[in-house]
Parts: sequence; structure tokens; C-alpha cells
Amino acid sequence: KVLLGVTPHLSPFSKAIDNCDDFWIVRNANSNMFLRLWCLAELSFASEQNRKAKIIGSMPLRTELSGVALMANATCTDPDDRLTLTDIINSSSTGFRGLISK
Repeated sequence: KVLLGVTPHLSPFSKAIDNCDDFWIVRNANSNMFLRLWCLAELSFASEQNRKAKIIGSMPLRTELSGVALMANATCTDPDDRLTLTDIINSSSTGFRGLISK
């Protein structure tokens, strides 16, 4: 609640992305970032703000990037955050494809 606030697009995460020159995605072979709702929401904020993602690191083997399945399997710790983060991602003007095409 504190991190997302009442208006997620005014949250510290969104403001930080809005004020950055570069948006870096640091992947690792142990954790699939596309299965973490917070990562997807941050990608959504970046996409909304026309930030080009710079990607480093490798993805885990057999990483699936097929939109619907990806969202269905993405998780976060707080059930309330899950609803809010899913709404953020789904309401993105670029849609889910904008998240994985960068």
C-alpha cells in the first residue's frame, strides 16, 4: 500500500522511471523476471513513459514469453498488490505486447 499508493502512476517506482534517462533490465539465470508482477509493472511504467529498455544478463532456460500464460503465472507476495499490479499492466496503453517487445 505504501509503495503503490492510492494512484500507482504517482508511486515512487513510476516517478523514478519517469525521471531516469535509461531503464535497465538486469536478468539472471536463476529467476524469471517475467514471473514477478512487480517486474512486469515496472516494465509497464517504463513502456508508458516511452523508456527504451537496456537488457543485460541471461534468462533461465525454457523461459516462456507468451503474454496470457505469463500473466497467469506471475506472482507477488501481497494479494492486494496482485490485483493492483495486474490492473496496471492490463491498463497499459501499449498493452502486454509493449512490455515484451522492448
